[in-house]
Order: sequence, then structure tokens, then C-alpha cells
Amino acid sequence: MGNFDKVMHRRGNKIVKVVDGTGAVMANKVLRLRQIKHAFLFGCGAFDINEYYAATDEDKKAFYGERVKLWKDVFNYGTLPFYLGPYEPEEGKPKWESRMAAAKFMKENDIEVKGHPLCWHTACANWLMNYDNATILSKQLKRIERDVTQFKGVIDMWDVINEVVIMPIYDKYDNAITRLCKEHGRIGLCKKV
Repeated sequence: MGNFDKVMHRRGNKIVKVVDGTGAVMANKVLRLRQIKHAFLFGCGAFDINEYYAATDEDKKAFYGERVKLWKDVFNYGTLPFYLGPYEPEEGKPKWESRMAAAKFMKENDIEVKGHPLCWHTACANWLMNYDNATILSKQLKRIERDVTQFKGVIDMWDVINEVVIMPIYDKYDNAITRLCKEHGRIGLCKKV
């Protein structure tokens, strides 16, 4: 079986009527067709796009700019990072501008964008550890609502919670989200967020 035979399930026959600008049928013409978009989302982390918009020095901007050009020629879908620790290292001061600029760039270039994740035990914000569990949960829920609302229409696909399967047994270091998972259980935390 050749490589072509392996993708027969993706092939089909279709009659296409080609018309000119006036609607007249074009006959006996040589056509060159090129697919420019499809429904299948092919992508990966779009972290370099975020790094480009977050860069403050010209060397970094040039480095990430080249990577972004290459990236957007391949992918039609990307994930932007919203890990709370790096996104909001200081309470109440999220790095909104770089994420919004990256997300708008992706939308303008017809790249489907997803935010990832709104709740995760790893890369959690250290400042959450200053609060009791009820306050942590309240702040987590407000964070989800804040970010989904602020990015509405630009990012409409989110991973709300990530890697629940290893909680509440995560023992690398103490963090606010694992504490919540120990209290509410995996399913309970998923339901809450």
C-alpha cells in the first residue's frame, strides 16, 4: 500500500462549476487551485507570539519576530499561556497587554486562539498561598470570570482546568490549587471552576 492509499478516506469526488466575474461558465481553461484554509485545527503552543509582544529589547523582538513569521505559515491554531504565576506574578497586575496583543495578532491572521489554562496547580501564583482555601477559591473564580470576560470575542476557547488527574496527590511543592483539590476533590474542583 502506498502513502496515497493510506489517505483514501480523506478523498472524495465533487463536481465544481467554475464561473467568471459575470457568472458565465468558464470552459476549457487550465486552473490552478490552492487550499488556503480548512476546518481542521492544526496548531501548538503560540508562546513565541506572546513573547514577541512581551519583548522589551530589540534583539528579543527580532528573534521572536522571525519565529512568529515561520510559525504562522504553518499553523492555523495556537494556544496562548495563561498560567497564573507568570501571567499575574503580582496580585492584581496581570500581563494583559502582551496576551491581548498576541491574541489580536492571531485573530487578524485567521489563527484560531485558545487560552490555557485558567486553573492549574503548577505555575500557580505564589501570592495565593497567603489566603485560606475559601478565599483562594473565590479569587480563582473571579480570575476565570475576569479573563474570559476581558478576552471575549478575541479568545473564545479556553482550557479551564489542567491536569486534574494528578491532583490532589501532587507533592512537588505546596500550592493553592492542590489545596483546593484536596478539600473539594478532583470532580468537585472541576465543577466549581
